[in-house]
Amino acid sequence: PARTLECDLAFEGVRSTRGTLSVFAPPSLEAIADVDRPDALAPAPVAVRDTGGRYPVTLPPHSLARLVLGAS
Repeated sequence: PARTLECDLAFEGVRSTRGTLSVFAPPSLEAIADVDRPDALAPAPVAVRDTGGRYPVTLPPHSLARLVLGAS
């Protein structure tokens, strides 16, 4: 997204009480990792909780995310 995005994810038939959202959100579209800063661009884990079958998440601008749900 080009701006912060509030999402409310729902998955029919999925039963899980917890999950981890890995968010890759570079500080800018021109950001790079190099030899001096190899970890300058790395995904950050964010805990998410089931709120009645829905998983509310916030995505920063220009981010990619992966949601992994745990078994309940």
